[in-house]
Amino acid sequence: MSDNIFLKVGKILNTHGIKGEVKVECLCDSAEDFFGIEKLFLNINENPCEISYMRMHKNHILIKFEDIGTRAQAETLKNKYIYAYKSDIPLKRDHYFIEDLKNCEIIDFDSGKKYGMLKDVWNSGASDIYTVVDDKKEYYLPIIPGTIKEVDIKNNKISVCPLKGVFSDED
Repeated sequence: MSDNIFLKVGKILNTHGIKGEVKVECLCDSAEDFFGIEKLFLNINENPCEISYMRMHKNHILIKFEDIGTRAQAETLKNKYIYAYKSDIPLKRDHYFIEDLKNCEIIDFDSGKKYGMLKDVWNSGASDIYTVVDDKKEYYLPIIPGTIKEVDIKNNKISVCPLKGVFSDED
C-alpha cells in the first residue's frame, strides 16, 4: 500500500496561447473529478497553487496560474505533474487508487494459490488489465465482471477468479 498522501492528478503537456495558460492531461477518472479538487500542487513540498481559472478545451484542461503571466513562464512548467491530496479526491464504492493496488499480492479466491504481485494497471479500452509478476514471468489479467472477489488494501492482498489459462499454459 502506498503511504504517500499525494496523488498525480494531471500532467502539463504544453503552453496554450500567450498569456501563460497551460494544457493539462487529466490523470483522474474524469475531468469532473479534477475540477472538484480544491488544492492542487506543482510541488508537494510547497503551498497549493493559486489558480486564476480552469476550463476545458477539446480533450484537455487549460489552467491559468496566478503567478504565470507569459508564454515563456508557462514553458517552464512543461512536463511537470500536478498533485492533489488523496483525501481530496472522491472515490466511488469499490474503487481504489492504482498506486494503492500496486504491490498487492494476487491470490486465487478459491484455492488460495499466490500468483504474484500487482506491478501495474492499464486500460485496454475494453477493460482494465492487471500486470502481475512472479519470480519468472509477467502475466496480464483482464479485469472483467467477476474477476475481482476481494480487495484488502490494508493487508496488500487482492483475491481473484482469473480466466482459465491466464496464469498457466493449460486450456
